[in-house]
Amino acid sequence: MAGPPPRTANDGTANPRGDTGVRGFSFGSTHSAIPWQRRFLRGLSRPGVTTAALSVSRSNGKSWLAAKLAADYLLGDGLDSEAVIVASSYTQAKIIYRYVLRMVREAGHDPGDRAVWHYRDSANVALLRHRGTGQAVRALGCDPKRAHGRVFGLALMDEPAQWPRGSRDAMLAAIDTGAGKIEGSRIVALGTRPVGDHWFTDWLEGGADMVQLHAARRSDPIYWLRTIRKANPSFDYLPALRADVLRQREKARKDEAARARYMALALNMGTPDTVEDVLVSPEAWERCEAEKLPDAVGPYVLGFDLGGFGAFTAAAAFWPRTGRLEAVAACGGIPDLRERGRSDSVGSLYADLARRGELLVQPARRVPDYGVFVADVLARWGVPAVIACDRYKVAEFRDALDAGRMPPGRPLVIRGQGYRDGAEDVRRFLRAVLERRVRPLRSLLIRSALAEAKTITDVSGNSKLAKGSEGKRRQRARDDVAAAVVMAVAEADRRGIPADRPALRLVAV
Repeated sequence: MAGPPPRTANDGTANPRGDTGVRGFSFGSTHSAIPWQRRFLRGLSRPGVTTAALSVSRSNGKSWLAAKLAADYLLGDGLDSEAVIVASSYTQAKIIYRYVLRMVREAGHDPGDRAVWHYRDSANVALLRHRGTGQAVRALGCDPKRAHGRVFGLALMDEPAQWPRGSRDAMLAAIDTGAGKIEGSRIVALGTRPVGDHWFTDWLEGGADMVQLHAARRSDPIYWLRTIRKANPSFDYLPALRADVLRQREKARKDEAARARYMALALNMGTPDTVEDVLVSPEAWERCEAEKLPDAVGPYVLGFDLGGFGAFTAAAAFWPRTGRLEAVAACGGIPDLRERGRSDSVGSLYADLARRGELLVQPARRVPDYGVFVADVLARWGVPAVIACDRYKVAEFRDALDAGRMPPGRPLVIRGQGYRDGAEDVRRFLRAVLERRVRPLRSLLIRSALAEAKTITDVSGNSKLAKGSEGKRRQRARDDVAAAVVMAVAEADRRGIPADRPALRLVAV
């Protein structure tokens, strides 16, 4: 059986320092590391450090550092344990894994030598294990089921801020349990600062044994080189990074979306990398409002947004030929409207909507009966030409259509609420508003919903409706009607149903 790989000393000679005192951790040469990286490696080598948190702006060499830690662990003096690389997705973790492979080759080893190495690099397994020592490096996505039961000597958690919300805490628990099976094990989290509540934020604020944070403060002038260097410790060492950050700075001076990304990723300020905005300005909407509601002529498009206990269920009807737009919402009678208004900090708004007939209250229910609501909609507006809804509770919505006696054969268009579908719908809706192809009456329901509706914009300039608490949207915001309105108008625009034009009248002169 082949022996263990030779150990590499810190200065490239024959290990003059001897063992670091921690099983599996004997860092190799650091002469190619940037000063801030060497500082982190020294700190991680200290006795008693079991958890470490490093936060630095993008493209400063974090992935190289993580790969070096994994490669040094693999080629160290440990036995029968793994260094695991965990990222938001398996594909992302493989980026660092392939850096490790390159470092192993540069150290004089051939991962393809089957007598020495067990090597896998496939669509679902990325593993390099030395057959003599049992030391290994493995790439994992943020899937707690794949992490449970493994033995980790070193866990490298890449960009925790990007981990899926539903699995990030469970993945940390799985990693912590696995690492605890090896004496002297370490868990290292590396990435940009998260937005809002996150376990990585807790670590950066002192929850980890060792913390190294490179970030601008809120009070720092964001365009100063001094501020940039604070968040980018590799700025004077990596020409490509320097050019990219300066390019981002110039874009940020001119564009709000670029500024949000610059502050979040180039200055590591822990702020959202998207900008918030209202869906439509009050002035633009007021220009659309009509003194008299246009006729309900031609086919109409019905937009639906189903809600649960804490949200309204809403419907919007749009007749594209005349621009007529109406909306209605429903909620359960438990709790009553006064209590709902207090909870949502809107005073008597819900009671006012109910008095105007714009909010339908179903007594003795906490969640409205969707089938009853569909029947109410049909009684109010008739049968639509097409129905648009989002993906939330699609199965329940199909049942509601049957229960509400919606005639069969009505096309049902299901729209996502992400940037792909949501951004297109917002774009079509705003174009129709600006061209005044939407003609509602002064509706308290629609106005209040639009006042709550916010959008978030990505770095490519695509805007979608904010959900949850995205874009500083109130968690209890009642903009369900806005979502239904956007889907109805956008679907009509997508189908190209022409609006009526005023007839030309010839006048003899």
